[in-house]
Amino acid sequence: MEILLGFGSFFAMVVPPLVGHWSDRLHSRYGRRRPIMVVGTAFNVLGLLLMFLAPTYTLLLLAYLVVQISNNAAGAAFNAVVPDVVPQPEFGRQSGILGGMVQLGTVGGLATYIVFSLLGMPLVTYLAIGVVLIATLIPTLWASRGEGMEPVQREPAKPPLEALREFIRPLHSGDFGWVVFTRLMVTGGIWCVLPFLQFFFAEVSKIPHADQFTSYWELTLLLAATPFGLLGGWVSDRYGRKIFVYASGACQSLALVLFIVIFPRNLVVMFAIGVLFVVGSGSSSPVDWALACDARP
Repeated sequence: MEILLGFGSFFAMVVPPLVGHWSDRLHSRYGRRRPIMVVGTAFNVLGLLLMFLAPTYTLLLLAYLVVQISNNAAGAAFNAVVPDVVPQPEFGRQSGILGGMVQLGTVGGLATYIVFSLLGMPLVTYLAIGVVLIATLIPTLWASRGEGMEPVQREPAKPPLEALREFIRPLHSGDFGWVVFTRLMVTGGIWCVLPFLQFFFAEVSKIPHADQFTSYWELTLLLAATPFGLLGGWVSDRYGRKIFVYASGACQSLALVLFIVIFPRNLVVMFAIGVLFVVGSGSSSPVDWALACDARP
């Protein structure tokens, strides 16, 4: 499991900036981002099919890498559509809708896995995700049909070191670098904890069937986060982004302190603390994306 997570995290970190950089300079009759979304989704569906059919762990790992690389490639192009087609005054609202739908999609995926697991067919979840990817790609392509239709003015080729410096320049050029750094810290903190929640519930909170409880707990929290994501992005267009970042950080920090201090074993208290956490994370994620769009060079 650790090997899967490690490889997946590596490609999730490396692939998006490289594909995003390439898509900025791509020009075709179908736009800059949409061809990458189509090819990435096709390989994603292929990888999911291979995961469904994989007879050994080695083949499962290889198929998972296909899914991770293609998913992050398509996702990088998809994320770039927001600043391409959305007017700047609406970054918050549209980023909120995007963030809310991502959370709702995560809820749907987790719920689908729970249902198929109860039916004794957990692997069918891979096929269900593939069907949803294909079904949602079509309206996405239609809605983003206006992106990237103007030819891109290509710059002269530069020496490798100069090109690398130009590539990372936005990371140390004002507010955008701070947005990326703080997102790195928050995401790193969450993923230092999230994979081990099941063991916390089993060993500390002494909850029977902790694996099943973790799935239900995460499902409840994602449902609670969705409306805050939708609302937070829209309100941030009117009142600014940073106040939401401050408030969400306070909510998440308080929730973690409560977990550490009282080691909750009461289920109601555990769900309440979890909801407090996602009130912060759910409202900050779309606002953070809108902030990145605002601060981009």
